Amino acid sequence: MKYKKKKENHYWQEERIHDALNHAGVEINHIDIYRLDEGNVEIEMIMEKDEGFGKGEKVIAPMLSDILNEHIVVAKEKSDEAEVGYSCITFVSARTYTVETGIATVAKGGTWVSGDSHSAVDIGSGKFAVAISDGMGNGKRAHEESKATLQLLQTILQSGMDETVAIKSINSILSLRTNEEMFSTLDLAMIDLQDADAKFLKVGSIPSFVKRGSKVFQIEAGNLPMGMLDNVEVDVVNEQLKDGDLLIMMSDGIFDVPKGIENKEVWMKRLVYQLNVNKPQEVADLLLEEVIRAGQGEINDDMTIVVAKIKRNIPKWASIPVGQHVNLLRKKAQ
Repeated sequence: MKYKKKKENHYWQEERIHDALNHAGVEINHIDIYRLDEGNVEIEMIMEKDEGFGKGEKVIAPMLSDILNEHIVVAKEKSDEAEVGYSCITFVSARTYTVETGIATVAKGGTWVSGDSHSAVDIGSGKFAVAISDGMGNGKRAHEESKATLQLLQTILQSGMDETVAIKSINSILSLRTNEEMFSTLDLAMIDLQDADAKFLKVGSIPSFVKRGSKVFQIEAGNLPMGMLDNVEVDVVNEQLKDGDLLIMMSDGIFDVPKGIENKEVWMKRLVYQLNVNKPQEVADLLLEEVIRAGQGEINDDMTIVVAKIKRNIPKWASIPVGQHVNLLRKKAQ
């Protein structure tokens, strides 16, 4: 499901950008500004295709960086649907941080269909969402429930709704349509790509873990699964992440595997602490392998591990000065 972007009223700023680029010899057919907040810029431009020269990335983005006094990059470029021979280029604020992810999953009994679903996606507005939903039970019905939960979540978050309100909205929808006691858990991390601040919202899910160098700490909150109550209480845990951190999230099947271990949180922290790899996919694969080994090869529940690595972004291009326009465009013109 697509969501429609709302264009903000920035006619004066659009005209100033258009004039500044024209003055520098860059011809633009049309400009639309969707957001102009610091660290959260989104601008679309339509211009003639430049046959692979990369003018958007190499020329316009650096000029916009100088005009707006922050690092601007090309998010995407595609052919304009209305005019043949023209491109539509989207420019956004460069993220201070990026997120690299790795995922390892296995269904109960080694079958093909897991009741777990997962998502790791840049939802716009400078935020990256990592989520796991575990449908109650196993197989196709559980998978459909968890998948529907995450699809609803992504659609609502992309609309710009607050995370806590989004989860309560999803819960209300699930409560209305759940007639056969089909529930799902939700484990969500919302990472701000400007400052690496993260919000963790857990509904019926188990703890997550963060590995920072030689230290490991866990993040937890307790709630009932989605759809079980009309008014779900959502605990929000805030955590400041740092460059190089590994965030490890998992479905509850991971904790069901080891037998004879009293404190499974301590056991998992030890596994994470002993990791000798730091690439997200390698971490996810190794942890799942260790968990299955601890269960003597038996897979009695769906298991999913999602690993996200926080990395500081290194700008590719410097700004190109275009005149006396710096900082003027964010002043509201009514």
